[in-house]
Amino acid sequence: MMRHAATKEEKDRIKRDGLIGVEHLPNMYALAASNMILRGDGKANLHQGSCFDPGIVEAVKKHQCNIGLLNPPYSQSDEALHKLVFVKQMLDCLEPMVLALPLPLCRCPVLFHRIL
Repeated sequence: MMRHAATKEEKDRIKRDGLIGVEHLPNMYALAASNMILRGDGKANLHQGSCFDPGIVEAVKKHQCNIGLLNPPYSQSDEALHKLVFVKQMLDCLEPMVLALPLPLCRCPVLFHRIL
């Protein structure tokens, strides 16, 4: 996105609105936020908490995202938090006609299309 931005205003809009993140673990959130600040990306749309939290879901949906990247937890003892539950949650937060990349559900990444 940044490569194709022609003006400072476009670059500022991308930094402000172009990346939305959710991290559950406080220490990983702090690392992500620090990394974004040090690289000049800001951290305005980085949320610390559960991706299932209604407030976070609402905040993510407001951005009308059309691309999703997900790295779900590797193992959960609770079947209700299986990796595919995280994938469905991501798809539910994205706009129709999107591409989603869940990592690492298999040995190679798989693209999911959601058509409504």
